[in-house]
Amino acid sequence: MVELIEYNTRKSLGFYTTSENLTRTVQCNGDLIIKVSTGLWWYAEGDIYHVQAAVKNANKTTTPVKATVKKPSATKITSIKAGKRKATIRWKKASKATGYYVYRATSPRGKYKKVATVTGKTSYTDKKSLKRKKNYYYKVVSIRKSGSKVVKAKASAYKRVKIK
Repeated sequence: MVELIEYNTRKSLGFYTTSENLTRTVQCNGDLIIKVSTGLWWYAEGDIYHVQAAVKNANKTTTPVKATVKKPSATKITSIKAGKRKATIRWKKASKATGYYVYRATSPRGKYKKVATVTGKTSYTDKKSLKRKKNYYYKVVSIRKSGSKVVKAKASAYKRVKIK
């Protein structure tokens, strides 16, 4: 189910069922918001798209518009603590994020490998093959998922931790 909403007035322009190839022409003043529901319930953090209005050109044809997923804001690592062969990373919640990727490297400019995908919280404890007395570097990337598409924000600055 899709709801079309006028961006400026927040007035609903109607509900429509979706299919693979949905084309809909609506009259509105300005831009549109498209809300996509999944299942029986509407989620405030669900898939919401902001679409710029199409403009008719001199040939009286309409330029098609493409809906895009809003990018989440970047996050920042707030603390990182070492334990016995583990590291706990905490970060700030990012607006519009549906989850986070946690990356780890063995040097600040080294190759970062994704070690976790985190949803519903802003911390992660890494217990995967960490060696004592060794430095590890972490970055966190906020993400927003919509269907099969994933939009990533800029990575946080790296933080170093020395394992106990």
